[in-house]
Amino acid sequence: MTQTLRPIEDISNLGWKTVPLWEKIDDEIADDDTSAISVVSPNVSKEFEVKLSAGVTPEVRSGHFIKFRATFTGTGTPLPSPNLNVLLYEGATLRGSVGIILVKDTWRNYQQEISESLASDIVDYSNLRFRANANISGFGTFTAKITQMSLEIPDAPPPRVQTTHQTITKRRDTKKTITIRTITKVTTVISKE
Repeated sequence: MTQTLRPIEDISNLGWKTVPLWEKIDDEIADDDTSAISVVSPNVSKEFEVKLSAGVTPEVRSGHFIKFRATFTGTGTPLPSPNLNVLLYEGATLRGSVGIILVKDTWRNYQQEISESLASDIVDYSNLRFRANANISGFGTFTAKITQMSLEIPDAPPPRVQTTHQTITKRRDTKKTITIRTITKVTTVISKE
């Protein structure tokens, strides 16, 4: 099993449309142009940052995947090579990244596994965010689009089960009758750490 962390809040935005960005890219199933964010012909890098939903620290540190779905549209000559970079941050600390060249007029799924050594440095799975930037240069009008983003991480460790038995024996002694009563109490505690 896996945990999927999705955008839940905009942190910053330099030139991407339409806000709130996170609502357009948090889809479980990508809907492409129905709800996508976009940036038009950025001859300089245009960046945004979104906070991800909280995850529970996984049992293993392998299997951390940055995933997103993107494309670009446009006309002009020469055809540009639009770059899209998606970076994973824990607060202000970079924890992983993926950089790709977008494919024109075709929505594609992209994913990159974060190295186990970088994933091992993640301390707070409730403070993760994506920062993405696009850089398109060329003549004409070009639009970079993203419709879905997520971080997939391994499942949390299984719950710990602790069972406690407590036996209480009461003895009541009267002149002619002896009564012994035993009470057993079983307590089960289930917790995730």
